[in-house]
Amino acid sequence: MNTFARGIGAIRSGDTEKASDVLQELAELRAVLDARELGYWKSLTEVQMLSIEAWRELALGNKELAIQLQTKAADLEDSVGKSPVTPGHVLPARELLGDLLTEIGSTEDARAAYQATLSLAPNRRRSMLALK
Repeated sequence: MNTFARGIGAIRSGDTEKASDVLQELAELRAVLDARELGYWKSLTEVQMLSIEAWRELALGNKELAIQLQTKAADLEDSVGKSPVTPGHVLPARELLGDLLTEIGSTEDARAAYQATLSLAPNRRRSMLALK
């Protein structure tokens, strides 16, 4: 989670080089998880990588690719679900999709993404505030 937070923070503040370094760290972690046959965690790491890549593409002006990548991340996260012994996702991919859509001015699609987040994580503050 720390690595993911650093990647999102880097790309959201415009540091594409740092974000690329973080993506490399996550790729190395994903390889270890794959070798240990930890598919659930490997998939969640993939979600994190896709999210960072989506925001990087947005920063580069590739809006459609950014939407595609973040949607793929959200769909993958939704399909994996949440382990019953872990807390909820710190920054759900579907919520990040809402943020990305808000950023590009697609407010109705963003609302749908936030509402979908709330169906999986009721009363989630960030999504609730985004819908106001």
